[in-house]
Amino acid sequence: MWRSRTVATLRVLSDQDVRKCIDIKSTLTAVEKAYVAKSSGLAHLYPVIDEKLHNDKAEFDIKSGDWLEQEIIVQSLLTGLATTLLKA
Repeated sequence: MWRSRTVATLRVLSDQDVRKCIDIKSTLTAVEKAYVAKSSGLAHLYPVIDEKLHNDKAEFDIKSGDWLEQEIIVQSLLTGLATTLLKA
């Protein structure tokens, strides 16, 4: 049976974009609420994908989770490159 799905909008934010949108006090409050939700089983964190690249000189991480009661699904894509690679 075919089911229609709604496709979510993906937003990519820079550091400056994030700083314009939130302040530290509200961020800490939100993080505290998220930890409470996770510890009570309402929110979930999925296993982190951590891939080492270029002989451990770079890293690629994907972190994700959900808090369905709040209609929140999060995916965080992180990359790190050692300064020695940047100089090459």
